Amino acid sequence: MNKIWLRKLRRREQSECIRLHVLPQQKEFIRSNRYSICEARASSLQTLLWKICYENTAVGFIMVRYLYPNNALKHQYPAETCYELSRIMIDAKYQGSGYGMAALQQILRYIRTKPLGPASRLYLSFHPQNTVAQHLYHSAGFEETTDYNALGEKIAFISI
Repeated sequence: MNKIWLRKLRRREQSECIRLHVLPQQKEFIRSNRYSICEARASSLQTLLWKICYENTAVGFIMVRYLYPNNALKHQYPAETCYELSRIMIDAKYQGSGYGMAALQQILRYIRTKPLGPASRLYLSFHPQNTVAQHLYHSAGFEETTDYNALGEKIAFISI
């Protein structure tokens, strides 16, 4: 997995990530990269975007936001300053190769440096039927809460 690396997504590279897609049966679980990039660019929230690369090929996409207590509440997280892993996806043709876990581990190491400010937790949410994502997050050490967000997604966190 040492050939997996993350690169901050530059505007001129956005089309590489927009072309990435999950399997057809996963589309109900995650918004498109086009939607996510537009959401990040239009948002007032501090947002970090990365492309996940295998050697020199874009194989996935990550979006992380920094939330203050009032923003955290809007996402059904506790009223605390926190990070949110808003999106992580691996293109359909690269799934099952361990790239998602390798990228998630790199993101966790980076977020633990508190690049946008102090926080004690990284939150995320996932569709309850997305067992692949659930397994990935559990394997990385995320703990599920008993809460669901407004979209009916389970909420999980990890201490950072």
